[in-house]
Amino acid sequence: MMEREPGHYSSGNSIEIYRGGKAYFDVLLERLNKARVFIHIQVYILGKDRTGYAVLETLFAAAKRGVPVYLMLDAYGSSWVKAQHLIQWKKQGLNVKLFSRRLRFKRLVLGRRQHSKLVVIDNEWMSVGGLNFADRYSGFDGAVPWLDAACWVKGPAAALLSQTAAVYWRSRKERFLRSQQPLPELPDGEGIWVFTNDWLRRKFEIRKAYQDAIDGAKNEIILIAAYFFPSRKMLRLLLQKASEGVRITLLFSAVSDVPLVKPATEYFYHKLRTAGIEIREWDESVLHAKIACIDQEWVTFGSYNLNQLSDFGSLETNIAFESKEMAKPFYQQLIQTIYPRTRQIDTVSHRMGSRLKRYFSYLALRIALRILFLTNHPPR
Repeated sequence: MMEREPGHYSSGNSIEIYRGGKAYFDVLLERLNKARVFIHIQVYILGKDRTGYAVLETLFAAAKRGVPVYLMLDAYGSSWVKAQHLIQWKKQGLNVKLFSRRLRFKRLVLGRRQHSKLVVIDNEWMSVGGLNFADRYSGFDGAVPWLDAACWVKGPAAALLSQTAAVYWRSRKERFLRSQQPLPELPDGEGIWVFTNDWLRRKFEIRKAYQDAIDGAKNEIILIAAYFFPSRKMLRLLLQKASEGVRITLLFSAVSDVPLVKPATEYFYHKLRTAGIEIREWDESVLHAKIACIDQEWVTFGSYNLNQLSDFGSLETNIAFESKEMAKPFYQQLIQTIYPRTRQIDTVSHRMGSRLKRYFSYLALRIALRILFLTNHPPR
């Protein structure tokens, strides 16, 4: 049972679950159009496409009607956004910031990234998930959208999220966001935890929540992971729980948008399968979701990936809830609809070329993450 710390926990909320795609973005644009008090967005990628421009035009319209708009993008993820865009957007009423804390050497980029995907509207509604604002997540371009997960939460948790994320704005803007009053608790509302990761502020809340929940699992662990490259501690924990008889299912993407990740993930397959862990792959599109469901009761999802980049290189935001009543519709909408459409992985190629590719991909990614750890390790 997670502790209900005031800085993380909010009671009296309602929650809506989305698998991404057009349905989620239609709701996003509708609620942005209805904003009256303020809009606060932090997102990794703003696409230079239909979805990105649709969000921008909606934000310009909100600013024109007098709604303060705070938009933070990652300088790496939204690399097409240049200084001239910021100047133009500020003239159209946006408070906009590129999050850029990085060291560059030729094509090697080191530093923190703003990887969260969060929206707060009027401290009434909030959204957290893995969805960036681009066509490959919305399907606005007619293609099959990537498989992802996000939620809309109505209630006082919205203020908790906005106040937590306000620290990344300068003082005047931070004071405004922190000064906005929360929505009263909703009757029969549910409890929501808001967790963040930021190594610079020594916040590893999401990592700890994952480890604690998995360690406490009694019957079942389901992890849906877009970029699975676990730490040695996490790998040992999964193998230990499998040895205790806990049923573990891992759902991965059959194809990855990051070529190095797929063979590096496959490097773990033999050890995981030998321990009795079920591995399944989704091949209808790129799987981008990051979800944990423990004992059909504890659930978390958001921007956090099960790898050390999310621990030591990125700002991440997840929500979590611990309730069989809340977990049941989530489990039915996401887990039970996804699982039958995946294929079980019983074996991987043992050809020398494939084995070497997996090993060297694993080694390259491990070295890259070690460099990231050493360069981004918080000062003491």
